[in-house]
Amino acid sequence: MKNVKQVYGFPCGKETPSCARKAVRSQILNWGLSQEIADTAELLVSELVTNAVIHAHGSEFCFVICRAWNQALSVIVVDDGHGTPQCREKSDSSTNGRGLILVDCLSDSWGVHNLSRGKAIYFRLKAQMPARAQDSKTYGEAGPA
Repeated sequence: MKNVKQVYGFPCGKETPSCARKAVRSQILNWGLSQEIADTAELLVSELVTNAVIHAHGSEFCFVICRAWNQALSVIVVDDGHGTPQCREKSDSSTNGRGLILVDCLSDSWGVHNLSRGKAIYFRLKAQMPARAQDSKTYGEAGPA
């Protein structure tokens, strides 16, 4: 199966998570993936982009890369921030900082790659690709990654 990919670039700001959620959801549904996959990916991308906006000090932009191939969907969020995000303990009583716990619980896998400038954090979901999406390839504002 051929892969399909969409790349988005967003200026970091308070509207960025909302814009990323809408873009990712729209793309996933455009590819013909299920509503359930779109719902899960929308929630998880919101968590990762929010973390990028809040914690990646000095990042003017973040990039979101959606890729579907071989019955899987991956979403990667790239920012200029330093450090490796960590899941908090589930017993922690704080009212925020639980986004990576959601990513850990709802995704099939996730991880972080440190880059020469910043980091890329990703999640993967199992997803059946419909036949009509297998031969298309699209790129967003940021161009191919």
